[in-house]
Amino acid sequence: MIDNVLYLALVIIILATPACAKMPESAPPDSNISAETVVPVPIHYMTDTDRLIPFFANAIKPMTEYRAIIEMANGKKFEIAFFPETAPNHVANFVSLANSGFYDGVTFHRVIPGFMAQGGDPTGTGMGGPGYTIPAEFSDLPHNRGTVSMARTNDPNSAGSQFFICFTRTPYLDRQYSIFGEVVKEMETVDSIRPRDPQNNPDFRGDAIKHITILETPVSIESDTAVLSSRTMRRNRPVIRRAEHIRNEENQKSEENNGNTAYGTK
Repeated sequence: MIDNVLYLALVIIILATPACAKMPESAPPDSNISAETVVPVPIHYMTDTDRLIPFFANAIKPMTEYRAIIEMANGKKFEIAFFPETAPNHVANFVSLANSGFYDGVTFHRVIPGFMAQGGDPTGTGMGGPGYTIPAEFSDLPHNRGTVSMARTNDPNSAGSQFFICFTRTPYLDRQYSIFGEVVKEMETVDSIRPRDPQNNPDFRGDAIKHITILETPVSIESDTAVLSSRTMRRNRPVIRRAEHIRNEENQKSEENNGNTAYGTK
């Protein structure tokens, strides 16, 4: 129990200290965030959300499964499957940007071993984006190894083009960032992305994306039940069940910790 209390105290300290907190963000130009900050970094955008969201709202079609083949400049590839059921706007945004060539030549500008690889900033500084932001689509899906999620500022509704891929399970990011996909093939390519911090080594650009190819697969209706059931939805069910299992375990531990005091059980 003492170990659990010490662990929780350590987590609280880490999350409360900006210089140590691990969060995927994009630092605004006037940010005091240290170069040592381990977070997906906040982004400072000029926003015109109401006008620009319709631009990508129709980028994805109903009854269609979407995947992305990300080809790196070094010739390696990896594949992402998207979660339009839980983050439709973020999936549509990524698909639209990828199809327009926005990500071609863009680097993974912030790569922290044991945490995450962050990319999607055309300036490579951690402060760039598409010129607009989109509303958050937080869900109960967990940030596991291979999870693809969107970076943002302290404002939950500030995601743009920057995304990050988790190297490992990162529970303190859950319900704080919009998960919109997962790496389903060649995760070792993601593991091989070279470490970089834009503050510490600006001369090294980081490993770049050569091109992203979006794959569309139409999904048929199951006529026996007249219920729409896509491969994407069936694939997500194990993910959702796993998320529920992890959440239940974490809630149980939390209840056990809250149910005990220094003098014993309440």
